[in-house]
Amino acid sequence: MEVSWMHGLYSCNARDSLRRWFLGDDGQSFSRAARFRSTDGLVGSVLSVGVDTSEIDFTVEKEDWNVYELDDKTILRIRPILLKLLKTLAPAGLGKGTAFGVVAQNLVVVRASPDRRGQPSTGPHPPEIMERATKTKVGFNEKKWVWNSYILPDNVRLKIRLVVTSVVRVEGLFDPFGNPIYRVSSDNVTAREPVS
Repeated sequence: MEVSWMHGLYSCNARDSLRRWFLGDDGQSFSRAARFRSTDGLVGSVLSVGVDTSEIDFTVEKEDWNVYELDDKTILRIRPILLKLLKTLAPAGLGKGTAFGVVAQNLVVVRASPDRRGQPSTGPHPPEIMERATKTKVGFNEKKWVWNSYILPDNVRLKIRLVVTSVVRVEGLFDPFGNPIYRVSSDNVTAREPVS
């Protein structure tokens, strides 16, 4: 089984973030992406793909929630969802042969303790307010982790596992349910193996 690490950042504030990464045939990973801001304020990333890229069909075998308990008693449930799988040639110097481009979206559910809840927001918070707000690093414990898995047409299983590396609470800002907003840094581990 080949395994690679990817890195990303997203905010859990009732918005979902778009994730992207590439996994080369040789197990090396690399990413090619550009930042974007949609009309509703969502900030994310999109793939920058060349003309030699083709989309690959896949079947969802399993998608489940990872669960983290924060030191402030908040529970985070996070699930990466695979949206597109692209096949392209690896850029020069970043692996050999074919690479798989993965576009995924992280679904994040926050359940805060009553003493952490505040006034529910009526819409998204502008990025400049998010950036100016005070931030507090919060410790966490992984309560449950899973491999999401997808079957590719050539009888290969692609597995994706999200790993949270740090959590920061954005002070004074809340989602539409009154939960605090958290910024979560994460890595993704991917693996490919034949379907037995």
